[in-house]
Amino acid sequence: MTKRRGTRFSGKSLELGKKYLWRRESIPFLYKYLDIHLGQRIVDVGCRTGFLSRLAAKALKGDGEVLGIERNPQLLRYATRITREAGLDSIASFQRGDATRLKLEDNYAERVICQAVLWTITEPKKAIGEMIRVCPGGDLDRK
Repeated sequence: MTKRRGTRFSGKSLELGKKYLWRRESIPFLYKYLDIHLGQRIVDVGCRTGFLSRLAAKALKGDGEVLGIERNPQLLRYATRITREAGLDSIASFQRGDATRLKLEDNYAERVICQAVLWTITEPKKAIGEMIRVCPGGDLDRK
């Protein structure tokens, strides 16, 4: 039997922490920094409760899609339920996955977001490589 590493957090405590981190007045800065535009496909790697996925989905205003990737099935269930309750399940969806082996095709997305997951995994360089593979620069060359 393998011993699991790391600290365990409940979905409720993670969600509460994100609410305080991304307060209403800071969200426009997040959207500007991420350069989110209608019609984009966004991947949230290590999405946990899907809080950042839902913020991105709100910025898309129904035109685009967000895919949250999370390895913890309990957090995935929590993310799916909260997203459905928020009425964002037509834009945001979730799947179980590993940040170091994303089951997505090359150039899948225009944006990849990742918050507070790299420090929790044993191979962060591999995860970054996967993020670049599925979103190699996004649409930065459009500027």
